[in-house]
Amino acid sequence: MGVRRRDMFRVGSNAPPEDAISASDLALSPTLTLSTTAIFDGHNGPRLAEFLAVGLPVVVRSLVQDVFEVGTHADIARRLRLGDLPDPTPPDEEVDAAIKQAFRGLDEVIVHESARLVLGLMLTRAEALEELYGAYAGSCAVMTLFNPKDRTLRVALTGDSRAVYGRRVPAPPAPSSSQTSSSQTSQTTTSKPTSTPSSTSPQPQTPAYTHIYRAERLTADQTPSNPTEVALISSQHPSEPPSALFKNGRFLGWGPTRAFGDGSMKWPVPIQRALYNLGFFGDRVREDEVKTPPYMTAEPVVTRREGVEKGDFVVLGSDGLWECLTDEEVVGLVGVWLEERGVKERFVLDPGDANVAAHVVRNALGGADADLREALCALEGGRGRRFRDDISVVVVFFD
Repeated sequence: MGVRRRDMFRVGSNAPPEDAISASDLALSPTLTLSTTAIFDGHNGPRLAEFLAVGLPVVVRSLVQDVFEVGTHADIARRLRLGDLPDPTPPDEEVDAAIKQAFRGLDEVIVHESARLVLGLMLTRAEALEELYGAYAGSCAVMTLFNPKDRTLRVALTGDSRAVYGRRVPAPPAPSSSQTSSSQTSQTTTSKPTSTPSSTSPQPQTPAYTHIYRAERLTADQTPSNPTEVALISSQHPSEPPSALFKNGRFLGWGPTRAFGDGSMKWPVPIQRALYNLGFFGDRVREDEVKTPPYMTAEPVVTRREGVEKGDFVVLGSDGLWECLTDEEVVGLVGVWLEERGVKERFVLDPGDANVAAHVVRNALGGADADLREALCALEGGRGRRFRDDISVVVVFFD
Protein backbone atom coordinates (compact mmCIF):
# COMPACT_ATOMS: atom_id res chain seq x y z
CA MET A 1 0.00 0.00 0.00
CA GLY A 2 2.96 2.29 -0.49
CA VAL A 3 3.95 2.60 3.16
CA ARG A 4 6.74 0.33 4.32
CA ARG A 5 6.49 1.13 8.02
CA ARG A 6 5.39 3.73 10.54
CA ASP A 7 7.39 4.34 13.70
CA MET A 8 5.62 6.19 16.51
CA PHE A 9 6.72 7.50 19.88
CA ARG A 10 5.21 9.77 22.50
CA VAL A 11 6.62 11.17 25.73
CA GLY A 12 4.42 13.13 28.09
CA SER A 13 4.97 16.28 30.08
CA ASN A 14 1.39 16.87 31.14
CA ALA A 15 -0.23 14.34 33.45
CA PRO A 16 -1.95 12.67 31.72
CA PRO A 17 -0.33 13.35 28.33
CA GLU A 18 -2.60 15.35 26.03
CA ASP A 19 -1.33 14.09 22.64
CA ALA A 20 -2.75 11.22 20.59
CA ILE A 21 -1.62 9.37 17.46
CA SER A 22 -3.58 7.47 14.83
CA ALA A 23 -2.73 5.43 11.74
CA SER A 24 -5.12 3.66 9.40
CA ASP A 25 -5.60 2.49 5.84
CA LEU A 26 -8.65 3.76 3.96
CA ALA A 27 -9.81 1.29 1.30
CA LEU A 28 -11.53 3.35 -1.40
CA SER A 29 -11.77 0.67 -4.08
CA PRO A 30 -10.48 -2.85 -4.76
CA THR A 31 -7.39 -1.27 -6.31
CA LEU A 32 -6.82 1.83 -4.17
CA THR A 33 -6.10 2.23 -0.47
CA LEU A 34 -5.00 5.51 1.08
CA SER A 35 -2.64 5.35 4.06
CA THR A 36 -3.34 7.94 6.74
CA THR A 37 -1.29 9.00 9.73
CA ALA A 38 -2.08 11.77 12.22
CA ILE A 39 -0.93 13.47 15.40
CA PHE A 40 -3.35 15.33 17.66
CA ASP A 41 -1.79 17.80 20.08
CA GLY A 42 -4.39 18.45 22.76
CA HIS A 43 -4.70 21.13 25.40
CA ASN A 44 -6.92 21.55 28.44
CA GLY A 45 -7.10 17.79 28.81
CA PRO A 46 -6.52 14.68 26.68
CA ARG A 47 -10.06 13.62 25.80
CA LEU A 48 -10.54 15.71 22.67
CA ALA A 49 -7.27 14.56 21.12
CA GLU A 50 -8.19 10.95 21.94
CA PHE A 51 -11.65 11.42 20.41
CA LEU A 52 -10.19 12.94 17.24
CA ALA A 53 -7.68 10.10 16.87
CA VAL A 54 -10.62 7.71 16.57
CA GLY A 55 -13.27 9.89 14.94
CA LEU A 56 -11.52 12.15 12.44
CA PRO A 57 -10.10 9.38 10.20
CA VAL A 58 -13.60 7.88 9.99
CA VAL A 59 -15.14 11.18 8.88
CA VAL A 60 -12.31 11.86 6.42
CA ARG A 61 -12.73 8.39 4.94
CA SER A 62 -16.46 8.84 4.49
CA LEU A 63 -16.23 12.17 2.67
CA VAL A 64 -13.16 11.31 0.60
CA GLN A 65 -14.72 8.01 -0.42
CA ASP A 66 -17.80 9.89 -1.64
CA VAL A 67 -15.58 11.98 -3.91
CA PHE A 68 -13.78 8.94 -5.31
CA GLU A 69 -17.04 7.07 -5.91
CA VAL A 70 -18.52 10.00 -7.83
CA GLY A 71 -15.39 10.13 -9.92
CA THR A 72 -15.61 6.40 -10.56
CA HIS A 73 -19.25 6.50 -11.68
CA ALA A 74 -18.53 9.37 -14.04
CA ASP A 75 -15.69 7.41 -15.62
CA ILE A 76 -17.36 4.01 -15.92
CA ALA A 77 -18.93 4.40 -19.37
CA ARG A 78 -15.84 5.97 -20.90
CA ARG A 79 -13.53 3.43 -19.30
CA LEU A 80 -15.61 0.47 -20.39
CA ARG A 81 -15.69 1.73 -23.95
CA LEU A 82 -11.91 1.79 -23.86
CA GLY A 83 -11.81 -1.68 -22.31
CA ASP A 84 -10.26 -0.46 -19.04
CA LEU A 85 -11.41 -1.05 -15.50
CA PRO A 86 -12.77 2.03 -13.69
CA ASP A 87 -9.99 3.96 -12.01
CA PRO A 88 -11.13 6.52 -9.43
CA THR A 89 -9.30 9.76 -10.20
CA PRO A 90 -11.30 12.76 -8.95
CA PRO A 91 -9.83 16.25 -9.30
CA ASP A 92 -7.30 17.16 -6.62
CA GLU A 93 -9.36 20.17 -5.58
CA GLU A 94 -12.38 17.97 -4.79
CA VAL A 95 -10.32 15.66 -2.60
CA ASP A 96 -8.83 18.64 -0.77
CA ALA A 97 -12.30 20.13 -0.28
CA ALA A 98 -13.60 16.85 1.17
CA ILE A 99 -10.78 16.77 3.72
CA LYS A 100 -11.50 20.35 4.75
CA GLN A 101 -15.21 19.59 5.04
CA ALA A 102 -14.44 16.60 7.28
CA PHE A 103 -12.37 18.72 9.67
CA ARG A 104 -14.92 21.56 9.77
CA GLY A 105 -17.92 19.25 10.08
CA LEU A 106 -16.56 17.30 13.02
CA ASP A 107 -15.61 20.51 14.81
CA GLU A 108 -19.13 21.84 14.23
CA VAL A 109 -20.47 18.84 16.15
CA ILE A 110 -17.87 19.18 18.91
CA VAL A 111 -18.38 22.90 19.50
CA HIS A 112 -21.76 24.10 18.26
CA GLU A 113 -23.99 21.01 18.30
CA SER A 114 -22.93 20.28 21.87
CA ALA A 115 -23.81 23.81 23.00
CA ARG A 116 -27.20 23.70 21.26
CA LEU A 117 -27.93 20.36 22.88
CA VAL A 118 -26.97 21.52 26.36
CA LEU A 119 -28.92 24.77 26.14
CA GLY A 120 -31.99 23.03 24.72
CA LEU A 121 -32.31 20.30 27.34
CA MET A 122 -32.64 20.17 31.10
CA LEU A 123 -29.36 18.47 31.92
CA THR A 124 -27.49 17.97 35.14
CA ARG A 125 -24.07 19.56 35.43
CA ALA A 126 -22.42 16.17 34.96
CA GLU A 127 -24.45 15.48 31.82
CA ALA A 128 -23.70 18.93 30.44
CA LEU A 129 -19.98 18.57 31.04
CA GLU A 130 -19.97 15.22 29.27
CA GLU A 131 -21.48 16.89 26.21
CA LEU A 132 -19.19 19.92 26.38
CA TYR A 133 -15.85 18.32 27.20
CA GLY A 134 -14.62 18.61 23.63
CA ALA A 135 -15.65 22.24 23.31
CA TYR A 136 -14.00 23.17 26.62
CA ALA A 137 -10.79 21.43 25.52
CA GLY A 138 -8.87 21.90 22.29
CA SER A 139 -6.51 20.13 19.92
CA CYS A 140 -4.30 20.80 16.93
CA ALA A 141 -4.09 18.16 14.20
CA VAL A 142 -1.76 17.19 11.39
CA MET A 143 -2.84 14.36 9.09
CA THR A 144 -1.21 12.82 6.03
CA LEU A 145 -2.94 10.83 3.29
CA PHE A 146 -0.75 8.93 0.85
CA ASN A 147 -2.08 7.74 -2.50
CA PRO A 148 0.26 4.97 -3.72
CA LYS A 149 -1.27 5.03 -7.19
CA ASP A 150 -0.31 8.57 -8.15
CA ARG A 151 2.47 8.82 -5.51
CA THR A 152 0.92 11.93 -3.96
CA LEU A 153 1.17 12.79 -0.27
CA ARG A 154 -1.46 15.14 1.13
CA VAL A 155 -0.96 16.94 4.42
CA ALA A 156 -3.83 18.59 6.29
CA LEU A 157 -2.82 20.91 9.14
CA THR A 158 -4.90 22.62 11.79
CA GLY A 159 -2.67 24.32 14.37
CA ASP A 160 1.04 24.30 15.12
CA SER A 161 2.12 20.71 14.58
CA ARG A 162 4.36 20.12 11.57
CA ALA A 163 5.18 17.71 8.74
CA VAL A 164 8.70 17.59 7.27
CA TYR A 165 9.65 15.49 4.26
CA GLY A 166 13.01 13.75 3.92
CA ARG A 167 14.80 12.36 0.88
CA ARG A 168 18.25 10.86 0.37
CA VAL A 169 19.96 12.58 -2.56
CA PRO A 170 23.47 12.57 -4.04
CA ALA A 171 25.82 14.97 -2.34
CA PRO A 172 26.87 18.04 -4.32
CA PRO A 173 30.46 18.12 -5.59
CA ALA A 174 33.00 18.87 -2.89
CA PRO A 175 33.85 22.61 -2.86
CA SER A 176 37.27 23.64 -4.10
CA SER A 177 39.75 25.18 -1.71
CA SER A 178 38.67 28.65 -2.82
CA GLN A 179 35.07 27.99 -1.83
CA THR A 180 33.68 28.11 1.66
CA SER A 181 31.25 25.87 3.41
CA SER A 182 28.64 28.58 3.13
CA SER A 183 27.94 27.42 -0.40
CA GLN A 184 26.08 24.40 0.94
CA THR A 185 22.33 24.77 1.17
CA SER A 186 20.80 25.15 4.62
CA GLN A 187 18.22 22.49 3.76
CA THR A 188 20.63 19.56 3.66
CA THR A 189 22.03 17.31 6.31
CA THR A 190 25.03 15.10 5.76
CA SER A 191 24.62 11.43 6.59
CA LYS A 192 28.36 10.92 7.02
CA PRO A 193 29.65 13.55 9.45
CA THR A 194 33.38 13.95 9.70
CA SER A 195 35.51 14.44 12.79
CA THR A 196 38.49 16.72 13.31
CA PRO A 197 41.79 14.81 13.83
CA SER A 198 44.21 15.84 16.56
CA SER A 199 47.19 17.99 15.60
CA THR A 200 49.65 15.30 16.68
CA SER A 201 48.21 12.47 14.63
CA PRO A 202 48.50 11.94 10.89
CA GLN A 203 45.81 13.84 9.05
CA PRO A 204 44.62 11.77 6.10
CA GLN A 205 42.29 13.46 3.68
CA THR A 206 38.68 13.14 4.79
CA PRO A 207 36.69 11.13 2.23
CA ALA A 208 33.82 13.02 0.69
CA TYR A 209 30.39 11.78 1.71
CA THR A 210 28.31 10.35 -1.10
CA HIS A 211 24.81 11.49 -0.19
CA ILE A 212 22.82 13.83 2.01
CA TYR A 213 19.30 13.93 3.45
CA ARG A 214 17.31 16.92 2.28
CA ALA A 215 14.57 18.39 4.49
CA GLU A 216 11.44 19.93 2.99
CA ARG A 217 8.81 21.48 5.24
CA LEU A 218 5.33 20.59 4.01
CA THR A 219 3.32 22.78 6.39
CA ALA A 220 3.36 26.33 7.72
CA ASP A 221 2.84 26.71 11.48
CA GLN A 222 -0.51 28.36 12.14
CA THR A 223 0.65 30.77 14.83
CA PRO A 224 1.02 34.55 15.23
CA SER A 225 4.49 34.22 13.66
CA ASN A 226 2.83 33.29 10.35
CA PRO A 227 2.11 36.51 8.39
CA THR A 228 -0.54 34.77 6.28
CA GLU A 229 -2.51 33.78 9.37
CA VAL A 230 -2.19 37.25 10.88
CA ALA A 231 -3.42 38.88 7.66
CA LEU A 232 -6.35 36.46 7.34
CA ILE A 233 -7.53 36.90 10.92
CA SER A 234 -7.10 40.67 10.77
CA SER A 235 -9.24 40.81 7.62
CA GLN A 236 -11.97 38.80 9.36
CA HIS A 237 -12.05 41.18 12.34
CA PRO A 238 -11.58 44.64 10.82
CA SER A 239 -13.00 46.43 13.86
CA GLU A 240 -10.24 45.05 16.07
CA PRO A 241 -6.66 46.26 15.56
CA PRO A 242 -3.97 43.59 15.16
CA SER A 243 -2.28 44.97 18.27
CA ALA A 244 -5.33 43.88 20.28
CA LEU A 245 -5.53 40.44 18.67
CA PHE A 246 -1.83 39.58 18.75
CA LYS A 247 0.30 40.26 21.81
CA ASN A 248 3.61 38.79 22.92
CA GLY A 249 3.53 36.13 20.22
CA ARG A 250 0.05 34.94 21.23
CA PHE A 251 -3.37 35.15 19.64
CA LEU A 252 -5.78 36.40 22.32
CA GLY A 253 -3.68 34.41 24.74
CA TRP A 254 -3.44 31.26 22.60
CA GLY A 255 -0.42 29.79 20.83
CA PRO A 256 -2.05 28.36 17.66
CA THR A 257 -4.42 30.35 15.47
CA ARG A 258 -6.45 27.29 14.45
CA ALA A 259 -7.67 24.34 16.50
CA PHE A 260 -10.47 21.89 17.14
CA GLY A 261 -12.63 22.67 20.16
CA ASP A 262 -11.81 25.85 22.10
CA GLY A 263 -15.44 26.95 22.20
CA SER A 264 -14.59 30.19 23.97
CA MET A 265 -12.92 31.33 20.73
CA LYS A 266 -15.87 30.28 18.55
CA TRP A 267 -19.19 30.62 20.38
CA PRO A 268 -21.16 33.86 20.05
CA VAL A 269 -20.91 35.91 23.22
CA PRO A 270 -24.58 35.23 24.25
CA ILE A 271 -23.92 31.47 24.08
CA GLN A 272 -20.82 31.81 26.24
CA ARG A 273 -22.72 33.95 28.72
CA ALA A 274 -25.60 31.46 28.89
CA LEU A 275 -23.30 28.49 29.51
CA TYR A 276 -21.51 30.38 32.25
CA ASN A 277 -24.70 31.60 33.94
CA LEU A 278 -26.19 28.10 33.95
CA GLY A 279 -23.27 26.91 36.06
CA PHE A 280 -21.82 24.51 33.50
CA PHE A 281 -18.26 25.39 34.52
CA GLY A 282 -17.56 27.43 31.43
CA ASP A 283 -15.11 30.30 31.51
CA ARG A 284 -16.29 33.77 32.33
CA VAL A 285 -16.74 35.62 29.04
CA ARG A 286 -13.73 37.80 28.28
CA GLU A 287 -15.88 40.55 26.80
CA ASP A 288 -12.99 43.02 26.85
CA GLU A 289 -11.08 40.71 24.45
CA VAL A 290 -13.59 38.34 22.82
CA LYS A 291 -15.73 40.83 20.91
CA THR A 292 -16.44 39.37 17.47
CA PRO A 293 -16.16 35.56 17.59
CA PRO A 294 -15.55 33.18 15.97
CA TYR A 295 -11.81 33.78 15.98
CA MET A 296 -10.65 30.22 15.37
CA THR A 297 -11.49 27.56 12.83
CA ALA A 298 -10.64 23.88 12.54
CA GLU A 299 -10.43 24.12 8.74
CA PRO A 300 -7.03 22.78 7.70
CA VAL A 301 -4.61 24.03 5.12
CA VAL A 302 -4.15 21.12 2.71
CA THR A 303 -0.90 20.81 0.78
CA ARG A 304 0.22 18.20 -1.74
CA ARG A 305 3.65 16.69 -2.25
CA GLU A 306 3.84 14.89 -5.58
CA GLY A 307 6.45 12.46 -6.82
CA VAL A 308 6.98 10.46 -3.62
CA GLU A 309 9.77 7.96 -4.23
CA LYS A 310 10.70 4.68 -2.61
CA GLY A 311 12.95 5.41 0.36
CA ASP A 312 11.48 8.85 1.06
CA PHE A 313 9.98 9.54 4.48
CA VAL A 314 7.89 12.13 6.28
CA VAL A 315 8.20 13.12 9.93
CA LEU A 316 5.11 14.31 11.79
CA GLY A 317 5.71 16.04 15.09
CA SER A 318 3.75 17.99 17.67
CA ASP A 319 5.07 21.45 18.42
CA GLY A 320 7.03 20.12 21.39
CA LEU A 321 9.45 18.42 18.98
CA TRP A 322 10.08 21.51 16.87
CA GLU A 323 10.76 23.60 19.97
CA CYS A 324 13.81 21.36 20.52
CA LEU A 325 15.09 20.52 17.03
CA THR A 326 15.13 22.12 13.58
CA ASP A 327 13.66 20.51 10.48
CA GLU A 328 17.16 19.70 9.23
CA GLU A 329 18.20 18.14 12.54
CA VAL A 330 15.14 15.89 12.62
CA VAL A 331 15.63 14.70 9.03
CA GLY A 332 19.33 14.28 9.73
CA LEU A 333 18.56 12.16 12.79
CA VAL A 334 16.41 9.87 10.68
CA GLY A 335 19.30 9.70 8.22
CA VAL A 336 21.72 8.91 11.05
CA TRP A 337 19.41 6.13 12.17
CA LEU A 338 19.21 4.78 8.64
CA GLU A 339 22.98 4.89 8.24
CA GLU A 340 23.62 3.49 11.77
CA ARG A 341 25.99 6.21 12.79
CA GLY A 342 25.71 9.34 14.92
CA VAL A 343 27.09 12.82 15.34
CA LYS A 344 28.99 12.26 18.57
CA GLU A 345 29.29 15.86 19.63
CA ARG A 346 25.56 16.34 20.12
CA PHE A 347 23.50 13.38 19.01
CA VAL A 348 23.43 9.79 20.20
CA LEU A 349 22.40 6.55 18.53
CA ASP A 350 21.26 4.09 21.16
CA PRO A 351 21.60 0.45 20.05
CA GLY A 352 18.17 -0.19 21.55
CA ASP A 353 16.42 2.35 19.33
CA ALA A 354 14.74 -0.03 16.90
CA ASN A 355 12.08 2.67 16.65
CA VAL A 356 13.36 5.72 14.74
CA ALA A 357 10.73 7.96 16.36
CA ALA A 358 12.16 7.05 19.77
CA HIS A 359 15.62 7.89 18.44
CA VAL A 360 14.40 11.35 17.38
CA VAL A 361 12.70 12.02 20.73
CA ARG A 362 15.76 10.84 22.65
CA ASN A 363 17.83 13.46 20.87
CA ALA A 364 15.20 16.15 21.30
CA LEU A 365 15.53 15.60 25.05
CA GLY A 366 19.24 16.12 25.44
CA GLY A 367 20.83 13.76 22.93
CA ALA A 368 24.26 12.63 24.06
CA ASP A 369 23.87 14.60 27.31
CA ALA A 370 22.43 11.68 29.28
CA ASP A 371 22.16 13.70 32.49
CA LEU A 372 20.06 16.38 30.79
CA ARG A 373 17.92 13.78 29.05
CA GLU A 374 17.15 11.90 32.24
CA ALA A 375 16.35 15.12 34.09
CA LEU A 376 13.94 16.31 31.40
CA CYS A 377 12.19 12.94 31.30
CA ALA A 378 11.85 12.94 35.09
CA LEU A 379 10.03 16.29 35.14
CA GLU A 380 6.26 15.90 35.21
CA GLY A 381 3.17 18.01 35.70
CA GLY A 382 3.33 21.78 36.01
CA ARG A 383 7.07 21.95 36.58
CA GLY A 384 7.78 19.70 33.62
CA ARG A 385 5.55 21.86 31.43
CA ARG A 386 7.80 24.84 32.17
CA PHE A 387 10.74 23.11 30.50
CA ARG A 388 9.19 20.91 27.80
CA ASP A 389 5.90 20.04 26.16
CA ASP A 390 4.37 16.67 25.36
CA ILE A 391 6.28 15.35 22.35
CA SER A 392 4.75 13.04 19.75
CA VAL A 393 6.59 11.84 16.65
CA VAL A 394 5.62 9.61 13.74
CA VAL A 395 8.03 8.69 10.95
CA VAL A 396 6.44 7.20 7.82
CA PHE A 397 8.71 5.40 5.33
CA PHE A 398 7.43 5.02 1.77
CA ASP A 399 7.87 1.93 -0.36
